Amino acid sequence: YKSDALREIATAYAQLEDEATAAEVLNAALTSAQTIQDDGYKSDALSAIVATSWALGDVQEQQSLLDAVQEVAQRGRHGGVILEMVLLYAKQEQWNRALSLLRGYGNVDTFAELLTIRAESRNPKLIDGAVVLQAVASGNPGSYILETTIQSDDQSCEQRADWWEITTLDGELIARQVLDTAHREEQPFTSQRDSVNIAADQEVLIRAHFHNDLEGSSGYSDQALQGSVEGGFKSVRLSPRFAGWLESEEPQPGQCAE
Repeated sequence: YKSDALREIATAYAQLEDEATAAEVLNAALTSAQTIQDDGYKSDALSAIVATSWALGDVQEQQSLLDAVQEVAQRGRHGGVILEMVLLYAKQEQWNRALSLLRGYGNVDTFAELLTIRAESRNPKLIDGAVVLQAVASGNPGSYILETTIQSDDQSCEQRADWWEITTLDGELIARQVLDTAHREEQPFTSQRDSVNIAADQEVLIRAHFHNDLEGSSGYSDQALQGSVEGGFKSVRLSPRFAGWLESEEPQPGQCAE
C-alpha cells in the first residue's frame, strides 16, 4: 500500500534529520491510509504510522499526528489502534492521555499491561531485554569517560548483551561499546567507554542491545537513558522501531568469551 511506502520514506528522512519532510510524508501516509477499504489493512497502516511517530522530534508535530490518527481510528472503530496509542502514551508517562483514551476500549489485559508499564517506569529492572540502569560520566567535554550499569538475562554467547551505544535523539550513532563476554554471573554489570565526543549539555540516548538467534526479532528493548552529562540521565521508553537500522552498523561484536 502507498501508506506503507510513505511511512518507510518518512523513516528515511528521519535518518537524514529532515524532520519537517518526515512530518509531511507521515501526514501523507495517514491521508493515504484513510482511502483503504479493507478494515484489517487500514488498521495495520494506522498502527504502523503510530509506531513511526517517533520520527517526529518535535513534540507538537508528533501530538498533532497522533490526534489525527486517533480521530480516524475512533471514526472507523479500530480499537486495536486505540489500544496501541494507549500503551504508547503510558510508556511516555502521559497517564492522563492514556487513561482518557482507554475509556470505552479497555479490557482486563490492557489494564494489566498498563499496570506493568507503571511498575517498570518505577523500576526499570523489571523491563525485559538489555536495560541500561545508570550512566556516570567523568572527564572533559569532547572526551568523556562514560560508565554504564547494564542488566540483561545473559545465558551464553548466543544469548547475551553484546553492546551498548550512545545516539542522538534522532537515532544517529555517536559511539558504541562492544561487549565480548557473557555476564552470566555478574548482574547487573558495568562497562566503560572512553573518549566519548559529546558536549556537557548535549541531550543523548544510551541504550543496550541483546543478541539472540531469533530470526526477525530486534535486539533492542524499548528502554534507554535520556539526558546529558550536565543535567543527568533518566530512564525513558522508546518506540520499538526507533533507529532499528543501527543494528547492522559497525562496529559489530567479535568472538565471544564464555
